[in-house]
Amino acid sequence: MEMKLWGAFEYRFLFCAAAIAAVLLFDLIWYGRRWFFRRKKAVGHRNAEKKVSAKRSTADLLQLFAVPAGSLLILVMGYLGIVRIWSVLPAVSSTYPLFGEATDSYGHPVEFIFNVPVDTHKLSKNISPEVEGTWKFDTYAFWLPFSRHLSFTPDSTFLPGQKVMIYLAYMADPFHPAAGEEYLLEYTAPLMPSVASSSPVTGALDVPVDTRVEFSLDIPYGPQVRWQATVDPLVEFSFDQSDPGLVAVVFSKVLNQSTAYTVTLTRTPQLFTFATGETADQGAPEAAAVTVFTTVRVPGVASFTPSGEGVLTSAPVVLTFDARMDTASVEPALQVDPLTAGSFAWDETGTVATFTHDPFAKDTVYTVKLAPGIRTLVGGRLEQEAVFSFQTVGVVKVVSTSPGSGAGGIGTTTPIIISFNQAVDLSSAQDAFSLSPAMAGSFAWDGNTMTYSPNGYDYGTTYTYRVAAGVRSIEGLDSVDAVSDSFTTQPQRVLLDVPYIAQGQTGDGAKSCNIVAAQILLAYRGVFVSTTDLRNEIGYQEPYDGSNHTGGNPHLGFTPNYGTYWEPVAAEVNRYRTGRFLPEGDLTALLTEVANGNPVMIWGQNGVSTPTRLTWTTPDGTVVTGVNGLHSVVVRGFTGTPGNPTRIYLNDPWYGQTNVAPSTFMTRWYFNVAMVVD
Repeated sequence: MEMKLWGAFEYRFLFCAAAIAAVLLFDLIWYGRRWFFRRKKAVGHRNAEKKVSAKRSTADLLQLFAVPAGSLLILVMGYLGIVRIWSVLPAVSSTYPLFGEATDSYGHPVEFIFNVPVDTHKLSKNISPEVEGTWKFDTYAFWLPFSRHLSFTPDSTFLPGQKVMIYLAYMADPFHPAAGEEYLLEYTAPLMPSVASSSPVTGALDVPVDTRVEFSLDIPYGPQVRWQATVDPLVEFSFDQSDPGLVAVVFSKVLNQSTAYTVTLTRTPQLFTFATGETADQGAPEAAAVTVFTTVRVPGVASFTPSGEGVLTSAPVVLTFDARMDTASVEPALQVDPLTAGSFAWDETGTVATFTHDPFAKDTVYTVKLAPGIRTLVGGRLEQEAVFSFQTVGVVKVVSTSPGSGAGGIGTTTPIIISFNQAVDLSSAQDAFSLSPAMAGSFAWDGNTMTYSPNGYDYGTTYTYRVAAGVRSIEGLDSVDAVSDSFTTQPQRVLLDVPYIAQGQTGDGAKSCNIVAAQILLAYRGVFVSTTDLRNEIGYQEPYDGSNHTGGNPHLGFTPNYGTYWEPVAAEVNRYRTGRFLPEGDLTALLTEVANGNPVMIWGQNGVSTPTRLTWTTPDGTVVTGVNGLHSVVVRGFTGTPGNPTRIYLNDPWYGQTNVAPSTFMTRWYFNVAMVVD
């Protein structure tokens, strides 16, 4: 979507301004010309001028007065045109993305176009989930405090498919103090891409050995997802991610012939910070696709083993032909480089030859060649030399670790998993392992993979695990390099299983958040009452009328167009359970209640409307004070400690289940009133 800053407003304004400027320029030229010629004629002709002026014609008089009258008319019309343009109430005319739309990448900022310029200093901007980013106004000149174009570029990604809400309040033009409309934009963050197809496809045969594996995606991927892959048999590879529509696995060397390969692609959702290139948090990896294919087969040879890397020094060389062979022609044609002594054995079908040999050298690449000319029993001949290669087991290496380096938000019982490229002496690997800070735990093994399960990490702590050099190999060479990685555990988190209930969006339901929050607390205690029943039992007051500053008393009951204060809500709750108030404005006391298993509701402000202080008079003469955007939420959890939280988790009858920073929570806790239902 192309966002155009210059539109009808600018063109109308320029037209009116140009008309005024043109008239002023015309008048300046007209009257200057008349003055010049009158001065010129006046020299030496004053008597003649008196005679001429006495005989001015009616046309001269009309010309004298018609020009200023026409100029005045155009000036007035231009001025009225500009006044009419600036009298339009500010509102959002277009956005990118559109409301409810799902974005496909982070390559385009969120944009708002207003119908008229708005005051950049007054406009209130709010986003949920909270994320740092850059708000930018495109102004007509750097010193002008108004603009029709606003953009937002986040500093990091959202979770894939997450709903994002941006609320703009106090849209006012620079020449009128009154606020315009408020505007809510909802859109969906880029989704997690899925694999639509792969090449080679699963089951493909005769795949070239210089192939690359491509996974085509249903949507372009972005930094919200991290890709990983495994290849069996083990082959080094890299990713080619130049095309966002596919993920390509590029092998560092040609594949072995006549070999079945399995490539498994996994995807991990992540919160990615653009400036630093770091991952702030990540989800659980999941399999995205698996493709199995077989490379091109050597003519006459159906299969060859061993292949790949890490081959045991005692592994026999086995050739399986696609037809019964003349064994006398095959045995002298087989060459092993480096030269290795051995002997042949054939199966009863005459198609499988096994070469048993003296032990191979370690960490060595062997080449096995079949010279042209070997024959089948029916006369078939191998026309080209067949070449196979493999590498014997070498130095012990760590091929994968988990958690990955720099990972954050790791659970306190997450195991450390270290995979080696070959079989190792278990005790030497365990002795080489260390964890700092130290944490007791236990080891388990699955093949060449060692798992260390801790008794329990501390919250919010960075741990470094290390595998020292010297891990002993069973068949190969001991390790020579140490490997270490670090990760950070998740902060302490308390999260109660509090049911979520949404408030209505129209009528009385739109102002019933205070009642719905109490309804949530009752439902948590096993008491289920509808919003309508609670509202009727609390009782109605006169509707709030902001224009006339009149209305009912929210301290006594539900006040339509505004809401309900704590006294009538507490009285209604006490009909079913026992409600009690907490110390005013004490966040530590509030979170201590949550840590003890008690969700808490608060009376505050919604954080998106302009928090204007309201006053009005009830029918009995009582003066009531309030706030624009009265709102209640239920605190269901937090991360950190009650005395030092880092995030606060909410059941918001309007926004849903969300979380905010403690500073944001305290700002929105407008009345400092909180209640618990026992």
